[in-house]
Amino acid sequence: MQQQLHPLQQREDFSSLDASLRDKLNRWKGLAFDGLYPLQEDFAATAKIVNGKRGEIYDVFRGTIQDFHELAEEQELHWENMGYRGDTLHQHQDQDATNLIAEKNGGGILVFGSARLEPESPEYDAAQWITKTLVEGLMQEDGTTEHIVSGAGPGVMGAANRGGLLGIKAITQKLEKEAQSKSPDGEKAAQILRHVRLQLSSIGIRINLKHEPGWNDYLHLSLTMEKFNIRKKALAATALGRSEAHEGQHINWHKRHPAIFVMEGGFGTLDETFEVLCLMQCGKMPRVPVIVVGKAWGAAFRPLLERMCAKKTINLDDLKLVQFCDNERDGVECYLDCYKLPQTDEMKLALAQREPLLHNVA
Repeated sequence: MQQQLHPLQQREDFSSLDASLRDKLNRWKGLAFDGLYPLQEDFAATAKIVNGKRGEIYDVFRGTIQDFHELAEEQELHWENMGYRGDTLHQHQDQDATNLIAEKNGGGILVFGSARLEPESPEYDAAQWITKTLVEGLMQEDGTTEHIVSGAGPGVMGAANRGGLLGIKAITQKLEKEAQSKSPDGEKAAQILRHVRLQLSSIGIRINLKHEPGWNDYLHLSLTMEKFNIRKKALAATALGRSEAHEGQHINWHKRHPAIFVMEGGFGTLDETFEVLCLMQCGKMPRVPVIVVGKAWGAAFRPLLERMCAKKTINLDDLKLVQFCDNERDGVECYLDCYKLPQTDEMKLALAQREPLLHNVA
């Protein structure tokens, strides 16, 4: 359903709307199908945004809101008739959402990190630079590029999604210039541009907590989960592009290169990181690069794994599951090396110009 809303942003009349209204409508795209259980008050609050407004685009949004409302009510009734209620209903909905997003939009770079680090922090800047550099620098000939997946919150998560959108913006601006040419190359660029604009490449999967903020402002696609265990599964499944329908090591139906970047964080970051490490160690999840970024962060993280190895609570081979990089530039180079990806001209320039911030962060 969110994919139906995405093309509305590409309409010419959308850009003519007041900036604050565009922001509200953009956020509604995430709210419209927030998980699989939108709240009645969410629909009511959103309807007020466009009620009384005149113009074709407002009519489209009004109709879409009504369609979503009716669909949500029908779906809720359907699940209740099947006997799903309370926690059972939430788990069922979360699992359905996980399979759907992994199947339709899966395959990407997952970023773990604290929601509490401010935009002025070096970790925020580094996370944003990493995702922008990879998204912009790894666009393929058909316009496909890496997707960014996060826990949808602010801080490092918001920085990762923001960097992904900045990468898409840079690609779009380049293609727009090429598309202005009347040559065959211009026509090809115009086709690729349409493909890029329809991609939902900045994805967030958040947990519904009353004391935590909502999703960040840099998402194409937003889902809210009620249960922590399924939310962690959803993050990994979306990064891999691997729903319950996939078996074994099947992660290659998409053209992207999954990885997990672990930035500075707290309990949640460590919980998510050790969850995926345990799954990979036990063969319950295909192995993908897990890249811990930051000299000080690595200095705190690495000794714990080395102690586990010394005490033989993990095997020496398990240490290979994690790559430690002193700074964000090393992190990007490590990612490229893991997949033997060539450095494009854009990538070489970005790496050459970047002055690493995470070498000396205490």
